[in-house]
Amino acid sequence: MSFGPPGGPQGTGGRTAWEGPNPRPAPPDNTRRWLIGVGVLVVVTVAATVMESGEGDSAISSSVPTSVETTAPATEDVEEPAVEVIPERDIERELTESITAEVPTASVIYTEADNTVHLIAVTTGGIRAQTRPILAAVKASEVGATLRLDALADLKDEYGDSTPGTVLRVVYMPDTIARINPDGINLRHIWEVADESYVHPVLRW
Repeated sequence: MSFGPPGGPQGTGGRTAWEGPNPRPAPPDNTRRWLIGVGVLVVVTVAATVMESGEGDSAISSSVPTSVETTAPATEDVEEPAVEVIPERDIERELTESITAEVPTASVIYTEADNTVHLIAVTTGGIRAQTRPILAAVKASEVGATLRLDALADLKDEYGDSTPGTVLRVVYMPDTIARINPDGINLRHIWEVADESYVHPVLRW
């Protein structure tokens, strides 16, 4: 163990300071402790703030529904165009109205299956002239029908008795009706151009 020279640093009480191999530790630095404490406080405060912020975000996210309802775009109703309904023709009624206006005693029967107009008329002698409007009505109907015309009349025998009978039966096919001009045909020929004909002598000219 050695001591320093007499002129060395003075210790307390005039004795020389101890300078051994393990010098006495320096007193703690109060400033350093203060800085460390402030740093720890800051870290704790920041951590608490982050935790509170995370909990708030969780609460907000939990309150917001995860699924969003989608509403289909409203489609504008488009009004369908009205479909024109064409009523079915009542050919028998049409022909009855047009023919009976000229021949009041006529009865009209239309058969769609064979497209035939069967007309029965009671005559007192004017059936030849009445054949014109009958042909005109069937032609104007444009149904391409066959016309069968029967005329009935009271026939007297030699004893003076009257008996109803058929005095006329003529048949006009569609092609023949298309060729006839009802207004221009000569009445003398109106039955002669028929495809089938039977004329009682009382009606012959």
